[in-house]
Amino acid sequence: MGADGWRVKLFHHGHNITAKHNDFFRIADGKGFRWERHFQPWSLDSKSLAMVTWDKTPIHLYQIADKRDKPLNYQPRFVRSAQWAPDIDRLLLTFTIEGVLVNQTGEQQALVRGGIEEGQTMHTYWMKAGKCFFILARQTNNSKTTLRFYSGLDGALQETHDLDPMDLVPYNWEDFVEMPRDRLCLEVVDSAIGAAGSMLDIWSSVLFDQASSSLLLAVFRPVSSPYREKGELLCKVKQTWIAVEIDPD
Repeated sequence: MGADGWRVKLFHHGHNITAKHNDFFRIADGKGFRWERHFQPWSLDSKSLAMVTWDKTPIHLYQIADKRDKPLNYQPRFVRSAQWAPDIDRLLLTFTIEGVLVNQTGEQQALVRGGIEEGQTMHTYWMKAGKCFFILARQTNNSKTTLRFYSGLDGALQETHDLDPMDLVPYNWEDFVEMPRDRLCLEVVDSAIGAAGSMLDIWSSVLFDQASSSLLLAVFRPVSSPYREKGELLCKVKQTWIAVEIDPD
C-alpha cells in the first residue's frame, strides 16, 4: 500500500519564507511530511508548528521565531492525528489505541485512554471553546459508535453519548446479516469503487465544522436486496449524509 508524502511551503503576510526555514523542512527530505485534512498544525498563538513525518520518531514541534525543532519522544506505529487546541496550550496526539496531550514545550500533560480496540477508527476534533475535544469511535466490532468528550487540560472523560449509524440512519439490517463484513461486497452506486461489508456498521466519512459545531457524518445504506454474482454475495449501496450539531454543555 502506498503512502503520500508532502512538501511544505511557509508564507508570512503573503511572502514565501520557506527558504529561511529549510533546515527544518529538510527533515522530511525523500519521504515528505504526512498530512491529513483533520490535522491542525498551528498552535493558538501561531508560534509553534506541529509536523508529522514518516520516520520512526515522527512528531516534531517547530518554534518559528527561533527556528528550533523539538522531536517528541514518541515512536508509535501510527499517528492518527496532531491537532492544536483553538483556545488553550494543548496539542492532541492520537495513536493506534490511545493519545496524549502535550504543551508547546513538548511536555506531556495527560494520557488519553478511550478503551478502543486496535483496528477501530478514531475521529478526534477540538470544540471551538470549552477547552475540550471529542473522540468518535467504536470500542469493539460489536459495540455502538459513541461520542466522548474529554477535558483538554487533563484528558479526563466528561461525557459519553451514543452516536451510532444504526440509530440515526436505520435500515432493514436483518436482510443483510449475511453480507460478509471482512471483504468487498458493497457496490457503490454511481461510483467505480467497492466497499467492505463492515461499512454498513460504521460512519464511512466524518467531517467537523468547528465554527458551527456541526458534525457531518456519512454511512453506506443498501439500495438493492442482496444478490449473488459469480458465487459472491453482493448488494448495491449509496452514501447517506446527516448533520449533527453538538454541544458538550
